[in-house]
Amino acid sequence: MRRCVLALAAVASATTLRAQSTPEALAALVMQKFSSGSPDDFAKVYPDSAGRVFMREGRGTRVTEVSQVVWKGPKRAVLLLGGVVRPNGAIGRDVTAGGNETNGARHFSGFYEAVESDGLWAIARQIPLDSLNFIRSQQIVVDLTPAIGIAAVDTLGISVGAGYGFAARLNNAVKLEDVQLDGKPVEHSFGGGVVWVKAPRSTRSKLVLKYSLAAPNAKPDSTPAFGAFHNTDVWHPFFDYLSANDMAQITATVRVPAEYYLTTTIPQTETVQNGVRTVRATSKHGEFLLALIYDRDWRPQSTNFGAFTFESFALPGFRHTHDSLAAVTKRVYDVLAPRFGEPQAPSRYLAAVQNRLLGGGGFNVRMNNAAMSGSGGGGELSTKTSQVFAHETAHAWTMNGSGRAANFIREAWATFAEALMYRALFTKDDERAFWERQRNSYMVGEDRRGFAGGFEGQQSILANYDNGRIHYRKGVWIFGSGEWAMGQAAFDRGMRDFISGMGNGRRGYEELIAAWSKAAGRDMTSFVMPWLTSKYIPDVAVRVDGDRLIVTQEQPGEIFALPKLEIDFVTAAGTVRKTVSLARRADTVRVDPSLSNATQIRVDPDHHYLLQRHWGESSVRFELPASKVPEKSTVTLAGNFLRTPMPATKNGDTWVVEIPMTEGQYVWLWQIADSTGRARVNAAPATDSTMTGTRTVRPLERVMNAYPGR
Repeated sequence: MRRCVLALAAVASATTLRAQSTPEALAALVMQKFSSGSPDDFAKVYPDSAGRVFMREGRGTRVTEVSQVVWKGPKRAVLLLGGVVRPNGAIGRDVTAGGNETNGARHFSGFYEAVESDGLWAIARQIPLDSLNFIRSQQIVVDLTPAIGIAAVDTLGISVGAGYGFAARLNNAVKLEDVQLDGKPVEHSFGGGVVWVKAPRSTRSKLVLKYSLAAPNAKPDSTPAFGAFHNTDVWHPFFDYLSANDMAQITATVRVPAEYYLTTTIPQTETVQNGVRTVRATSKHGEFLLALIYDRDWRPQSTNFGAFTFESFALPGFRHTHDSLAAVTKRVYDVLAPRFGEPQAPSRYLAAVQNRLLGGGGFNVRMNNAAMSGSGGGGELSTKTSQVFAHETAHAWTMNGSGRAANFIREAWATFAEALMYRALFTKDDERAFWERQRNSYMVGEDRRGFAGGFEGQQSILANYDNGRIHYRKGVWIFGSGEWAMGQAAFDRGMRDFISGMGNGRRGYEELIAAWSKAAGRDMTSFVMPWLTSKYIPDVAVRVDGDRLIVTQEQPGEIFALPKLEIDFVTAAGTVRKTVSLARRADTVRVDPSLSNATQIRVDPDHHYLLQRHWGESSVRFELPASKVPEKSTVTLAGNFLRTPMPATKNGDTWVVEIPMTEGQYVWLWQIADSTGRARVNAAPATDSTMTGTRTVRPLERVMNAYPGR
């Protein structure tokens, strides 16, 4: 039925789409417009918005690599279209370039349904690569030569339910040497970061790919000390980062010169013989996209606590010792496992990897069963303001999240786990400060340099299914407020149910809602969905009219379900707290008429929800002594309450910024520039309390201009 509707929609749009007399001509036209047409011309023949964005925003030369009909019926055909954007002036196609091309084109290259009406063919829709197709297993044998690259034989166990063959994404710089299906050569195509095989329907087939891939900036006469084929390099086949159909049991045998150590990012053993180190790895649950990271100077170590194995791959003198990393790992498991069970059915292995190819930073990436750090190691592992390694460790519980909200399930959960670590290790104030940071980051956002952005009214989680920061900042509140709304016991049951299914098929937001609903004994759809679909957060207004408390939601768009919503009435006799459940645009609750005399009515005073705030201080003053500022300098105030730095005004011997702010806890920082406005002046150490600090704003009065400077 859906196909019929889409087909009719495509035909109805024939006045705007340049339809063709054959599907072959249609495929050729679409790719010609992709390569050399204008965005408007391309939009006339190509209906998918994500592919249009890729074509329009690509910087470089657009290249057609695949354009063919892979299945054809009387009124319907399936096209395979593949193209990439190659940077102008690029020389060669190393693994990095090929991975960038593949990832860039993944919203474009692939299958398309074409339909015919009155003798004209037009594209109806894109067909996801994993529709009716599965990667069940992968057995990968790799010979890795650090100065040259990899030579791989990948044996995939696949199920083919589609009538137009099997396709997967693969690094576009791969040299594909042989393709066999069930022991025989098979018709295939490769381009645009997609390999297609003319495979018949089958519940179980064996697809063998033999290929090679050059190392980044390969120099055969060199001896690099380290290197990597990251999972994002797509060095072996997969469907998509959000798919559940490529969560496969993976075994890998990797041979590398004995002087190099190597991690596959899944549990592994190794032997050394005749100058060759052979690493054998086996996943303990469904995985996709391994990484191969190698370093000549690592000194690997291993520790077991109970049935759990922790390994580290790091250089001598790495900022964090093996024992300190193992201790944090165990602490995270000790906090999370009693509440939520074993992760991923189960996965009792974690590696901490010093990956020098990632630059000088700290732990900020998870690849399969490995937490990645740059060469520097970053800051402390576990403090009152940072639980960065706990975040990477906690990914184990939801790594196999899938679907359009997969990154919410993965990243918001790991961020929520940080809150649980603050709760277990420190004080309530420390956990509260964590939630304040998440709120401020949502309201103002951040970029790599510090303070910028802001998500409110700009995007929703489901509209940004790639790995954007909104998954961390807004998504974490779904877990935090879900725990509050359901109660910890029901929340834990729901999460246990959801997590226990990881690795056994799709685990998306629909499955999360189902697990929460079962545990809570009520349908949680109306609670979860607005947080995923709305570009806004709730804006709750309250007033008392006689014996009626009138509660309304004033944000645009979706209506939120807000159970256990607390409201404080500040009166001369003290503070009275009422709890309501708000599920409509407006609701009325009976209250004592005396509450109409309240001087303040505060919604969600303990901040269990991510809501707009309307109480604060109308004049918050920041001061910097002029003695801290060199002559002919400009002074601005930055903070996680400002989209852009705010200019200060010199008042006598003091630089001043005075602004209204809503209640909360904020980080601020003075910035000083010389007379050109470009070069920074290092006027004082970052620890100087006159240059940077934290400001707590109290809910003293109504403030309408929240987050000034936005």
